[in-house]
Amino acid sequence: MLSYSPTIKTSLKLFKDTGKVIWSKSSIGVDAMTNLLVPILVALTPGCLTLLKFLRWARSLWIAPLIGGGGWLLALLLRIPILMLNNTFVKDVVLNAFIASLMAGIFEELTRYFVIKLPFIKMFKHDGAVAVGLGWGLTEAVLIYVVNVAVLAPVFNYTWVDLLPGAFERNTAILMHVTLSLIVFHAINAGFKWLLTAVLTHTAFNVVGVLTLFYIANVWIAELVLFCVGVAVFLYVFKFLKK
Repeated sequence: MLSYSPTIKTSLKLFKDTGKVIWSKSSIGVDAMTNLLVPILVALTPGCLTLLKFLRWARSLWIAPLIGGGGWLLALLLRIPILMLNNTFVKDVVLNAFIASLMAGIFEELTRYFVIKLPFIKMFKHDGAVAVGLGWGLTEAVLIYVVNVAVLAPVFNYTWVDLLPGAFERNTAILMHVTLSLIVFHAINAGFKWLLTAVLTHTAFNVVGVLTLFYIANVWIAELVLFCVGVAVFLYVFKFLKK
């Protein structure tokens, strides 16, 4: 999924200094800790609890979320050169966002396809796909959101209220990664058109996210629209796969 905060490249560059920024005696206090912990907990707790509950009755699947997280990172690294060219030569903001969305759809869904097709994940069928999706989404949440919050909140004096919309967006993104993983699993058995469906769904969801943030002034309404779209897509896919 797209991130509307600073790039992951910047986040990783700053990550090594995060501990110093957060735990410095001169910069940390109760309010500062609250501003960090509240949005991070909102962003990660639902996904983590879902994953832990899921693994309680499918313990042999513990490696699937780890591989899912690795798949997300690999897909990001593979498309970084294209994203750099996009940022250099495409100055129109909407077109730039569309290209970035399309690249996310192509690289992430192709990578997801090969991850879910691994024998020790494929054998668990839909359970394996869900576990991969949760690991995929949680890894993205940590590297895209948590790192940025930890680095930037103390620097720019963001409050937890300022950071909450992004935290809720991470939950929507995790739900979408589970949905896309189910679509990709179906593609393994049903053919290429379903892989294409996953790519287009991913791209469309990111485009909707960009457009809502551009054209809806209230960020909470924008996040609500995005959440409703995510839930609707999940319910449709879930209902379809139950047939």
